[in-house]
Amino acid sequence: MATLHPILFPQSLDVAGLGLTGGHTWKHLAVRTAPDGGRYTLSDVGPDLTHAGVSHNDRGAVTEQVLTRYSPDGRPSAQTLVRGSHEWSVADALSVLPDGRPLLSTRDNRARVLEPGLDTAEPVCAPGTDRWAHRTRTTPSGRVLCLLGDNVVAVSQEPVGTELPELTAVTALRRERPALRGPRYYPPSDGSGEGEPRTELAEQITGRYGTGFRVPRPESVRDVVPIDDSTFVVLMLGWFKHAAQRGGDFLFGLVDSEGTLLGHLDLDTHRDSPCRGVRYDVVTDHRRDRIVHLNTFGLYTFDLSGNRTCQLSTEDRRFAPLKHFRLHDIDGNGGLVLVHEKQHLVLTVPLPDDVSDLPDAVTDALAHFRRARHRLKKEYAPTDWNWTTSEVPLNA
Repeated sequence: MATLHPILFPQSLDVAGLGLTGGHTWKHLAVRTAPDGGRYTLSDVGPDLTHAGVSHNDRGAVTEQVLTRYSPDGRPSAQTLVRGSHEWSVADALSVLPDGRPLLSTRDNRARVLEPGLDTAEPVCAPGTDRWAHRTRTTPSGRVLCLLGDNVVAVSQEPVGTELPELTAVTALRRERPALRGPRYYPPSDGSGEGEPRTELAEQITGRYGTGFRVPRPESVRDVVPIDDSTFVVLMLGWFKHAAQRGGDFLFGLVDSEGTLLGHLDLDTHRDSPCRGVRYDVVTDHRRDRIVHLNTFGLYTFDLSGNRTCQLSTEDRRFAPLKHFRLHDIDGNGGLVLVHEKQHLVLTVPLPDDVSDLPDAVTDALAHFRRARHRLKKEYAPTDWNWTTSEVPLNA
């Protein structure tokens, strides 16, 4: 059945003057499920630029980050601050390794691995470098799939063991750095991938779609999601895109381990665009051979060839609340992990085996959300939907 738990703001930060009532925001970058069913959340606490008390001098303030581990029943078990430094920028990606350790990474290919108790953190580096990779994920057999910066897709030939395995560059959006606004990082100097990328995706996009299709002009790779050990969803985006715009250049391409563009997810440039609201998240339901995407226009499912098999439109009143959620993960039981961005609640939606049962499953999960939210309000008494706890000490 559906489950619900809050993302908890540490009371010790509130005491330290970083409280959410003092001109700060609480934003969630990632939620990832561990093999034991527990969860990690990575959240930002930064200046609210719309707040009357925030000055222009605050715009460059360093954002604090909070990493929290939750037990399978949704109770917090550990919290720590993740601070940037002259060597580390703030993390913007969270992964969980097969042994349950969380891995944080940045766009310049710096990575840190923590123990499940969040009390120690160690840098992860390729031999002879001070870098690793970005947005690391694992394939069904445990191989590492990741980005090198915002341009190159890389994969390991071996599964993850005690140490992270060596990476091989598979494909690049562009193999050459453009003169202006080009991808900022690519191997070998800024990443851990060996060898030159085998292919260039930009060439394949132009060649495949030709003049009969409005060719997208993506300028960076946002993420890469494994379908199986040899096929990936590569999320390619354009540069100039504002959150309120309906359209925008994007392509969610299906790419194999040789770097060949096989196809793409069936999303219309305007009617289904993930660019409005910046909703680019994709997950793979390996148990049911299904790909799932959620944006402000609806919840979509696709087969492994990218063909659309279902759409629950947010224009339908039953599914309109989905506009307020963001898809972050899929757990080991095949449940979609959604976060209500304004109410800071994590909702797990069980996926049915038959896609025709999906509308009822989502309707039931949204009804559970309303009931469980009411119970949580009685337990935590949140202020403006900010849930606080003193249950767990914060490791600073």
